[in-house]
Amino acid sequence: MAIFDLTTEGRNIVAETAMPFEIWFTVAAIYLMLTLTLSGFSAWLEYRLSQEKRA
Repeated sequence: MAIFDLTTEGRNIVAETAMPFEIWFTVAAIYLMLTLTLSGFSAWLEYRLSQEKRA
């Protein structure tokens, strides 16, 4: 899922519903969840790979 996709869909929904705060807050929450998930996975993968090098 690209940043452009979420942003474009957010704009489309804001244009249809005229509820910008709620829509952009939801889009930001989705971005935050994606970022935290990928960051956590990256940290875990880095830890696992460093453990394999030590063994």
